[in-house]
Amino acid sequence: MRDAASLLQAEFYQADAAAEYADAMRRRDMNPTALASSITDNQEDGAVFSRKARERMGVYDRDQFYA
Repeated sequence: MRDAASLLQAEFYQADAAAEYADAMRRRDMNPTALASSITDNQEDGAVFSRKARERMGVYDRDQFYA
């Protein structure tokens, strides 16, 4: 049961990261170059979840999160 809950939580935060990206795209008027510079700190080596989403889960160390 815990695995199912973990998967559901992971899907929620992945969707949340996608929503953050979409919002940033709208704010930047669909300018991918400007967007890339604004979300660099959220993209760490192709991480699935943004730093903001991981912090909401209480995990601040990327290596700890993906271990």
